[in-house]
Amino acid sequence: ETTKLYDALELNGVWEFAVSEKDALPAFDQEILVPFWPESLLSGLKMQVAPGSYLFYRRQVPLLRYANTRTLSIILGLKALLPPPW
Repeated sequence: ETTKLYDALELNGVWEFAVSEKDALPAFDQEILVPFWPESLLSGLKMQVAPGSYLFYRRQVPLLRYANTRTLSIILGLKALLPPPW
């Protein structure tokens, strides 16, 4: 059996999603398309998130598929839609 030296897991796609005012795990009652922010139309939500809110994302990942891989790189490409710092 051959061991791979490197493999990558792409995590973009549909995730369970929830917003809370507290840093406690809420019920996941929505879905979001990652890598887009909730405010984006492309996320599937196009919702306003209040400043200070906690955003929770959840998705099951089949890690056993990578059992024979020496190094697993998990890639999550978030699109930051932030204004310039100046």
